[in-house]
Amino acid sequence: MLWPAGAGGDAAAPAEPAAVLHGLFWLVSNLADLGPLVLAVDDAHWADGPSLRFLAYVARRLSGLALLLVVAVRPREPGGQGELVSALSEEPAGGALRPAPLSEVAVGRLVCERFAQAAAGEFVAACHAATGGNPFLVGELIAALSSDRVAATADNAHHVDKIGPQTVSHAVLARVSRIGGAARTLTEAVA
Repeated sequence: MLWPAGAGGDAAAPAEPAAVLHGLFWLVSNLADLGPLVLAVDDAHWADGPSLRFLAYVARRLSGLALLLVVAVRPREPGGQGELVSALSEEPAGGALRPAPLSEVAVGRLVCERFAQAAAGEFVAACHAATGGNPFLVGELIAALSSDRVAATADNAHHVDKIGPQTVSHAVLARVSRIGGAARTLTEAVA
């Protein structure tokens, strides 16, 4: 919450939320008047309510501004501000991009880039199957394989199955732990 300075430097009453939204909007508007502006927000599903209200406020007022608002969210992410994220994504002036999973060819390119060598088709297929083409999981899997010094050969394709589930479980547990202790206990019980 913003606390404007009062007379003599003492804190005054908290600013009204509407006044704060309006003031921040004019700040962004004035910056956009100086030149094209991009406001990029990643992982907005974890943002606090006031920040999401500000983004929705700006999104409704984009007309005439040299402003691009880019907001990345995970759909149906637990523990987030679901209603505000939904309101933001349903804004008529905007559009939603929903990237498809990576193809096996794309996964192969990432594997070759990380290992700095050609990768065997069987190895790439195993990486794609283990991750379903999820970019985050592909990155985590490739990093784990690389740190374990597993070469991208056909003979090593079976290592992907051993490392893949561990990588996925660590990523899921990290996300669940941000929700709270009860969610982690439930997840462990289900697993």
